[in-house]
Amino acid sequence: MSFKFDGKSLKLCQYKANRALTMLQSAVAQEKWAQNMNLDYDFTSSFQLHCLLVKYWKRLNIKTTIHILMDNDQKDLKTILYMKK
Repeated sequence: MSFKFDGKSLKLCQYKANRALTMLQSAVAQEKWAQNMNLDYDFTSSFQLHCLLVKYWKRLNIKTTIHILMDNDQKDLKTILYMKK
């Protein structure tokens, strides 16, 4: 994602949704923006996405170790660390 900020408004210049990770990254960016603007961010897609993910993982009721594979590309590291929480 690429953004442009002219001091008044934030505009999305480029968006590539070729990876599932993009949705999570955009949600996290949206939450950070809402926090920095002192907005109530419990209405944002990032908060909703987080709640849905937590609810889904709890519903799976997994009692064993989960292994997450990551290749040499470090782009997914933040997502993996997020999932680890």
